[in-house]
Amino acid sequence: DGAHFVKQCQRFGISFGELARTVRAVRRELGSDLVSLPDRCVLIDRLGNLRREQAGASRWGIKLQRRISDVGSYARLWPRARFIHIVRDGRDLAASHLVTVPDWGFKTIREAARGWLDVVARPHTVAPAGRYLEIRYEDMVTDLKGTTRTLTDFLGVEWHDSLLRHDAAGHSLFAHPWGHPAARAASRPVSPGQVGRYRSDLTRQQIAEFESIAGAELARLGYLTG
Repeated sequence: DGAHFVKQCQRFGISFGELARTVRAVRRELGSDLVSLPDRCVLIDRLGNLRREQAGASRWGIKLQRRISDVGSYARLWPRARFIHIVRDGRDLAASHLVTVPDWGFKTIREAARGWLDVVARPHTVAPAGRYLEIRYEDMVTDLKGTTRTLTDFLGVEWHDSLLRHDAAGHSLFAHPWGHPAARAASRPVSPGQVGRYRSDLTRQQIAEFESIAGAELARLGYLTG
């Protein structure tokens, strides 16, 4: 986990030396080994602000991944933070795991359905009002400008057309991918090409099994089933 965290920081643009100095400083300040979630969030906040200052940015962000399911805890630890949850059709996620990343992804449709529900069903029920935005991946890749406008309005940041051309901008992830499975895809323009892939990648039986487990949540998010 420690080595993975170092790689994550380098993808983010934090050098090993900067990370080591920051970890030492926060450990001294808190008098702890940074084991608890609150202490680790202090470290993350310090690293985020370091990168924000280096980039001359007004905000810094972090990808919570599956931990978004515990958004209430992070909202309490970061009382000024806003949370954007990009959800995706769970059947496409299942296809991605079973077909594209079988070595480390979900192994069965049932596991994928349960895992997807764990991530998408709870956050909107526990997130603080006005600080949580749920958007669909499919809307982002088919209406990039409209969805990105929604994001910038929610965050209160200034609009710039370069937001629509992320692939043309330099990013530390592209220079230091360190095995990130999506680094190559992230360096390309946004494309709707993976939307609905489950129709060709999964069998009818697999689709029906997924929907039998997660159909209600698919419907809540506006995904057609059956």
